[in-house]
Amino acid sequence: MPENPPTAPSPELTIAGKRIVRVQRWSRRRSVRGRLFLLLVLVSVLAFTSASKELFLLWEAVLVFVLLFVLWPFFQGTYLLYTRGSTPLRAGFRQTDSAFFDGLQEFRVSPLLKMGFTFAGCLKRERENAGVTTELAMLVHAEQEDSVQIAQVRSSLGTQHLLVFATKFDDGLVLETSNYRGAQLFKPKPKFRSFRFPQIRHIADLYLLHKKLKEEFSSTRTPVKFMPAERLETYIVDAEEVHRLNHSRGDYKLDSSGGRYVYTLRGALRRNFLRTWPVDAIRGMAGESESFKKARQLGFQLDPKLGLAIPLRVTVPRRPSGPDPSP
Repeated sequence: MPENPPTAPSPELTIAGKRIVRVQRWSRRRSVRGRLFLLLVLVSVLAFTSASKELFLLWEAVLVFVLLFVLWPFFQGTYLLYTRGSTPLRAGFRQTDSAFFDGLQEFRVSPLLKMGFTFAGCLKRERENAGVTTELAMLVHAEQEDSVQIAQVRSSLGTQHLLVFATKFDDGLVLETSNYRGAQLFKPKPKFRSFRFPQIRHIADLYLLHKKLKEEFSSTRTPVKFMPAERLETYIVDAEEVHRLNHSRGDYKLDSSGGRYVYTLRGALRRNFLRTWPVDAIRGMAGESESFKKARQLGFQLDPKLGLAIPLRVTVPRRPSGPDPSP
C-alpha cells in the first residue's frame, strides 16, 4: 500500500478567486544544485590552473557557499517539520465510485485483465491540509489469491503512479511487490513485507517476481483468497494498522487537541535527514542495488533499459571429451 507521500509542512494558503500552487523550495531543486556544482567545478579549474590569489579566494568563497547550500535544507526542513508538520489520526481511505478506474489508460489495465484479474473497486484518500490526494483501483485474481493496486498520488508538486501486487496469508502477513522508486521512509514491519523493483516496467514481469516471492512465504503459511468486496475492506483495515504503527514508534506525538499527529524533535530530525539530498539519493541507489540482489536470489536478472526480469541461465557442466570411462 502507498506510504504517506512527502507532504509540505506549511499550511494551505487560500485566497478567494486565486489558485495557489506550491512549488519546491529552491534549496531542494535539482536544477539549482546542478548549476551550483557546475560553478564550483569551473572556479576550481580556474583556481588550481593559475597562480592568482584572487581566484583562490573566490574558490574558497564558492566552496563555503556550496557547503552551506548542502547543509541548509537539513536545518530548514527540520524546523518546518517540527513547527508545522502534522498528519491525521487515521489513514482515511474510503470506497468511492469507479471514475478513477474508468479513466485509467488502456495499457495499464488490459495486461492485468489478460492475466485473470477482475475489477473490485476504487478507494480514495484526501489530505485536506496537505493538498495530497491518493486514488487507487483494486483488482483481484479470479483464480489465485492475489490482488493488485493501481495507485495515483497527486499533489501540486506532481503526480506519482504506483503498481502494487499483494497477497495476504492466513497468519495475517501481507506480502507486497511494487515498482515504487525510492527508499522506504518508515521502519520495516514484520507483518507487512514489502519488496520494490523500480527497474521493472512490464506488468507481467513484476507479477512474476511477486509469485516467486509468494512461493518463498507459502512454505510456512497459506495464502487467503478474498472476494472483491472483502479485499477492499481488508485493505482499509490494513491501511489503518500500518498508519497506526508508523505513528507509534517515537517519531510522532499527539498535538494539544489530540486530533492530529505532530512530529517529535527526533522524528523531525530523522525524517528530514532521510528525505534531504544527498541522503535520499544514496538510499535510493542502495535500494535499487538491493532489488538487483533479491531478483538474482529469485532466479532473475533485471534489465533496467528494457524494464524486464530475465530468467538466469542455468549452466550445465560439460562432460569431458574422449572415450567414456564407464564400463
